[in-house]
Amino acid sequence: MTTSLEAAYPPFRASLLSGGFATPDDGGWSAELVAAQVALNNHHIAEAAEAVVRGEEVTYDNEASVDDAELSRYADRLGGLVGLAEEIRRSAAHLDHAYKALGDHAEKCIDVRIRDGEAIAYDGPMSIGQFVLGNVTRHVELHHEQLKAVHAPGSVSRQTSSNPTNSSSSVEPRTHCS
Repeated sequence: MTTSLEAAYPPFRASLLSGGFATPDDGGWSAELVAAQVALNNHHIAEAAEAVVRGEEVTYDNEASVDDAELSRYADRLGGLVGLAEEIRRSAAHLDHAYKALGDHAEKCIDVRIRDGEAIAYDGPMSIGQFVLGNVTRHVELHHEQLKAVHAPGSVSRQTSSNPTNSSSSVEPRTHCS
């Protein structure tokens, strides 16, 4: 666990800072909501990892980090794309620190519920280490594509869900969890 997870975020931040985003006409998330979801989700997963290290029983549910109203308030507090990009950096550092602190606890299984809009995309056990890594890879990649889809005037989100967040393909459960 010596590689920095923070290295996954500069392309996302660069896309965010490039600006020029259209409002999705399909009901999908704006660039601000996509970025807010990534940052908030990073912090929530980092907090779950920190709780595992403390020996607490942990369950994770991304309900708050996919709620449009919560994401809007969070994005507003951060003050726009520049503030969101900085929060992405901070949240990535928080997640990286929490992941590195896991050590042998990385294999600890926690109950995870991941919502994708109104649907439950995943509900079951997953090792906290795999959960963190899935977030940093597939989840960030999914949202980076979502961000690029709303870039440039006239573009629309390519997501099929009216509230695209995590998709079931963004998590890879560890089957050895019991």
